[in-house]
Amino acid sequence: MKTLSLGLDFGTSNTACSLFDGSKEIDLGRICAPSPSALYFFSESDKAPLSGRGAVSEYYSGKSKGRLLLGIKSLLSDASFEETTIFGEEYTCSQLISILLHRVRADVEAKTGQPIERVVLGRPVRFAGDNDELALERLKLAARLAGFKKIDFEFEPVAAALSVDGLDYGGIGVVCDLGGGTSDFTVVKMPSGPSVSGALEREEVLGTAGFGEAGNRIDGDFVYEKICPLLGRDSTFSSWGTTKNMPPQIHVRFSDKERVPFLKSEGMLDLVKRIAHTSDSPDQLRLMEEILERNLGHRIHKSAESVKIGIETEGAAEFHEHFNSGSIDVGISKGDYYKFIEGYTKKVRSSLENLVDDCGLQLSDIDSVLMTGGTSLLRPVNVLMSELFPSAHVIGDRVFDRVAYGLGRIASNS
Repeated sequence: MKTLSLGLDFGTSNTACSLFDGSKEIDLGRICAPSPSALYFFSESDKAPLSGRGAVSEYYSGKSKGRLLLGIKSLLSDASFEETTIFGEEYTCSQLISILLHRVRADVEAKTGQPIERVVLGRPVRFAGDNDELALERLKLAARLAGFKKIDFEFEPVAAALSVDGLDYGGIGVVCDLGGGTSDFTVVKMPSGPSVSGALEREEVLGTAGFGEAGNRIDGDFVYEKICPLLGRDSTFSSWGTTKNMPPQIHVRFSDKERVPFLKSEGMLDLVKRIAHTSDSPDQLRLMEEILERNLGHRIHKSAESVKIGIETEGAAEFHEHFNSGSIDVGISKGDYYKFIEGYTKKVRSSLENLVDDCGLQLSDIDSVLMTGGTSLLRPVNVLMSELFPSAHVIGDRVFDRVAYGLGRIASNS
C-alpha cells in the first residue's frame, strides 16, 4: 500500500494540513481546513478529550463541565512547564499536543484509506520563549506519540514561499507569516512563472528572521490594560496591618491567553480568594474569583479578539461580558486600540529592515510581499508594509492555509 506524506501546520491559534499525490493536491475537504488548536477535557474520566472545532463548540455550549486548552504551542519552549494535572490525570506538553496531532492523522487516514507515517511539520523561525531546542524536542516527541514514524521540520515562512505557484511577479519577495503566537519573515527570489516542481527551489530562499509575539500578544495587552483594572489589578489589600498592592503575577498571567487554563492549578485562584477578604475592591476580586473558579478566562480572551475584529470592520468596538458576580463593559475607539499595536509593528519593522539588510538588499529591492496568518489582516500592519515597500505588489490570498499548502508540497517532493 502506498504511503503518503502529510504537511501539517500546527499553529498557536489554528492547525491545518495538506496532502499531495505527486504534484496534485488531494482533496481532504473540511479535514484540511484551518481548525482551532484546541483541546477540551471532560470532567468525566470516561470521555475522551475533543480537539479542534469540536473542543471549542463543546466549551461554549455549556452542556458539560470541562476544561478548554488553547494556544498550547506556546508551551513548547517554556522550560518551567513540565506537566499539568487535568481532572486527576497528568499530561506533559508533548502529550497534550500529541492528542491534537493524532486526531489530524487519524482523520486523514480515514479519509484516504491509506497510512500516514511521515509528516513535515511547520516551525517558526523563533519559538515564543526563544528556547528553540527544547521546543523542537517536545514537538518531535508529540509527533512520535501521535503515530508518525518519520518527522521533518520546515520554517513556516519558507513553506509559505514554497507554496507559490505560477505567480507572474518575479524579482525579490518578502514573506510575512504573522499568526497568533509568532511573527516570521523570509526573503526569497520569487518565480516569474510556474517552475518544473510547481514551487520555489531551496537556493531561492535568501534569509529568515522572526520573533515570538503576534496576534495573541496584542489581545493580551488589551486584556491587561482595559479588562484587568476591572478585575482588581490596581487594588490594594491588608496583610498583618500593612497595605499591599495586588501581586502583579495574577493579572500578568491572566492576560496571557495560553496561561489562563493553568491559573487555577497554579494557585492563583486560592491567592485571589485570600486577598479578596481585605481588599479595597472586593467586588472586582469576587468577579475575578468566579472567572477563575468556572474556567471562564477564555471568554474574556475570545471577546478581546472580537474587539480586534470589530475595530477593523466598524472603527470602534464594545466589550461586553456578563457573569453571576458582575459585568464587564468597555468601549474603545480605533485610535485607542491601535496604541496596543504600536509596539508590535515597531518589532515587525525592525525585523524586516534587519533581514533585508542581512541579505545584502535595500528595501527598494523588494518587488512583492506575500502575507499570511491572521495578524497580517490588521490595518496597521498593512500600512507598515506600504511604508516599507511602497512599490511592491502585496499578495494576500490563502491567509490561513498557505503554510499548510506549502508544507504539503514539500512533503510530496522530498
